[in-house]
Amino acid sequence: TAMDMAVFAHEIGDMRACTGKPTELGGIPHELGTTGYGVAIATDLTVKILNKLNLLNIEPKETRVAIQGFGNVGSFTAKFLDEMGYKVVAINDASACICDPNGLDIPKIMEELKLLRTKTKAPMLNDLNIMLKEPRDKIFEKEVDIFIPAATSYTINEQNVYKLISSKVKIVVEAANIPTTKGAEKILQQNGVWVIPDFLVNAGGVIGSYVEYIGGTEMQAFELIKYKITTNVKRVLIESVNSNSPPRIVAEEVAKRRVKKAMLLREGAIDVATEAYAREDLEEYMWRVEGL
Repeated sequence: TAMDMAVFAHEIGDMRACTGKPTELGGIPHELGTTGYGVAIATDLTVKILNKLNLLNIEPKETRVAIQGFGNVGSFTAKFLDEMGYKVVAINDASACICDPNGLDIPKIMEELKLLRTKTKAPMLNDLNIMLKEPRDKIFEKEVDIFIPAATSYTINEQNVYKLISSKVKIVVEAANIPTTKGAEKILQQNGVWVIPDFLVNAGGVIGSYVEYIGGTEMQAFELIKYKITTNVKRVLIESVNSNSPPRIVAEEVAKRRVKKAMLLREGAIDVATEAYAREDLEEYMWRVEGL
């Protein structure tokens, strides 16, 4: 939590030793949902781009979304998508799955969970007494357009991937880190499902931390997240369509090109600096020689 980060910074003795601190300490708390905001932006943009390219034909208000995992990332992804007009019909956590084909009341669920939270216990969906609950893995069987894994790694695997295909999923947006095995991703692609890779869409938290580190504001953090995620998703999807390559392959190539460019620029900077220092040494030597 933000208070944990405050204690950490205090113990280290440096307010810049960590991010996610309370706003009173110049921080940008992770409880604002920066990662989930980035995922929602990426999801919305993916739908709009694929619609524009005639590769998809769904409207946000009719688009059914299932979110696996309802912690910080999953809950805020649901919140922001709900605000954008998407229909979040299913969510789950380690305890249960809850579903409503007409769309869940995400603000109410988040408020109920917040009221149930104590100092020693984080509430689970199973603690809610407002709706029917199902086993957590039932979320893979819900008929949706977009499936967002926002829990742990490798939750989409060769054992359950065909449930997603049977559920007519069109897009998988990876909010969690490495939520899909290579084999499962290949099967999804072979069945026409778009898989938007994790490192492309879930960087909102890292971007927010960067803004905090340089002394920026919450507003600046959300603005930069929107700009960065939008720019990257747009570039990757368009290149993916033009080259007929999976988004992950394209995103990895874009990342490699950027790293290579940065390395070359830094190597060049080192060469320039070395030459400058050498010139200064030579000038100092000549001055001494001439002064003899």
